[in-house]
Amino acid sequence: MNKFFFSMMVCLVLMLAPTSSALAQKKTQNIYTCKLVREARSKTPTMYASTYQTQKSDLKKNVAQRKRTRDQKLNDEAYVVPKDSIAISERAYRRGMGTKPLLYSIERRKKDTKVTFLQPIYYSSQWLHYSQGFKIVDQKSGDEYHVRGYDGGASFGKLMIVKGCNSKYVYVSLLFPKLKKRVRKIDILELPHKTDALPSNDDGIPKSYFNIKVEDYLVTSQKNKKIYY
Repeated sequence: MNKFFFSMMVCLVLMLAPTSSALAQKKTQNIYTCKLVREARSKTPTMYASTYQTQKSDLKKNVAQRKRTRDQKLNDEAYVVPKDSIAISERAYRRGMGTKPLLYSIERRKKDTKVTFLQPIYYSSQWLHYSQGFKIVDQKSGDEYHVRGYDGGASFGKLMIVKGCNSKYVYVSLLFPKLKKRVRKIDILELPHKTDALPSNDDGIPKSYFNIKVEDYLVTSQKNKKIYY
């Protein structure tokens, strides 16, 4: 019985044992499979990198095109200031003097407060924007006086374009509510506003002025002045 069982086991092992040709074929298949895996691994990063670069390039082009389209729309809708409405300062502007407007004067008037800036012009055709977020803050009381608009009535919701004033300063005046008599020291702040529409080349620098003594900039209007004898 044991001899018969042993013979059966030997036959079974011989039947299940792979031949040399089968082993060689299997080895060849394994080598080919490993080669394919290595090639796939080596190509995948390059393929992904190429796809990513293409998508990135397309995204940049789309963003740039949207900016150009938006800038063109803002330019088309802008208010071009008439030449005879531009008040030019005698002070000359030179490159390197900064692009932030200078605070020029504060005028207490009967019904409002007029704040005038010297706006540097450094292009032959230049857009200007003063935000509807402008306000005057009384440092002592905390009272706020929000801007009403441009002196002269120009639209406050559009860009202004000034032409033909390169290397000059022009006067830009904003109107605020009438300051109380006790207001002595103020901050003039330009804060973001929901209606702001700025071109893509805006420098992002707010036109804000701190610790301003009103009397240092106070002027009296010469318009319609009364003369007594």
